[in-house]
Amino acid sequence: MGHGEYDEAAQGRCRFCGFLSKHGSDTVNFPSPRFYEVEHSERIYGRFTRHVISYGMVADTEPMCFVGKINLMAILGSEGQAKLLEAINADRKCEAWFPYMPGLSPKEHYEEFNLQRLEADRRDFDLRLSEMNRKAQEDSLRVAEASKAVVSDLKDIALANDRFTRRVTALVILLAVLQTVGTVLALPSIPWVQRLWHRFFG
Repeated sequence: MGHGEYDEAAQGRCRFCGFLSKHGSDTVNFPSPRFYEVEHSERIYGRFTRHVISYGMVADTEPMCFVGKINLMAILGSEGQAKLLEAINADRKCEAWFPYMPGLSPKEHYEEFNLQRLEADRRDFDLRLSEMNRKAQEDSLRVAEASKAVVSDLKDIALANDRFTRRVTALVILLAVLQTVGTVLALPSIPWVQRLWHRFFG
């Protein structure tokens, strides 16, 4: 496997996590921050009590999780070295686990962890945005189809109203004509109209 790559069985274990660190317990004459890398051999044998900073400069240290997910000093102090190694090698299913990459300090691991998390958040945001755009397009298409259907229905209603209006108008005209004819036919029953009628029509 490549640099910082571990199989699934190693993931979740402090021994293979970049946040496993040696914390400098000396506060005088040592640079800050005092979180030091724990190298592979130190992880295997549990060597957490000293760190060589430079030639002639050795710091007293203690085991510590850089992100505070487990209190390793409490385990060492109350249960001893064997239990500490057991805890470091146990599969804790830790959600903050990040692969140990030799050469990087716990702080550098944390910075890389945050960069990867931000990139994952950006990808998730892009996916959500893409999904929202897709749904918006689908909704727009549905609205357009519904609008077409409404327009078609309105046209049908308008045509039906137009036909109905023409029929009513024709019926009104027919009734008016019939009424006029009826009136004209009724006129000869009046005496003076009868005389006028015979005069013109014999």
